[in-house]
Amino acid sequence: MKKIHNALSFFSGLFIILGLIACNKKYSGKNTIETVKYNNNTTTYSPVEFDSVQARNYITGLKLQELYDLAAHYAAGNKDSDIDFTLYHQIQEYFDKPDSSKINSFINELDSLKARFVKINAISTFKEIHTKKDTLDFAKYRMDYYDGGKKYAGYLNKQVQYILKEVPVKEKKFKREFKFYFVDFKNPISQKDSVSLGKTK
Repeated sequence: MKKIHNALSFFSGLFIILGLIACNKKYSGKNTIETVKYNNNTTTYSPVEFDSVQARNYITGLKLQELYDLAAHYAAGNKDSDIDFTLYHQIQEYFDKPDSSKINSFINELDSLKARFVKINAISTFKEIHTKKDTLDFAKYRMDYYDGGKKYAGYLNKQVQYILKEVPVKEKKFKREFKFYFVDFKNPISQKDSVSLGKTK
């Protein structure tokens, strides 16, 4: 009985310590107005840059981080200044169809969480076949968020659909180039009607 009590005491103490460490975790990124002013969605990619799961994960993570940095600043503002107008325009550039309801829903989530800093982690891209001619690209990720004092506040597991759209080729060495856009953000759900593919090629 004493051994069980000691073991329970040990694990309780361990959970408390881990909880304190998590609560004291601080945001260490570089999200300032000066850095986000360079966030835009003008980069194009060749098919070679998307030829592996690791490459897709990296690019998707980069785009997510850029977008969340912009949105966190916009959510923290008054939403009526020249800077806010510029930030909102930059946010729109990341969406395939800049539908204000989708964009506002995305921003409102950060606002409701009082998330002023965000760190994107655990990216995992995958494809889903919905019909013979319709294959959709998705990514699952963890959104760690922090308050205005850069103190860790929590996390959400999220899912986003993205699309690559062919654009006119800038460099003659590539026959095709693509721009990356987000379609819709949501919490991960299981889709019984779809078939998940293991490889992202």
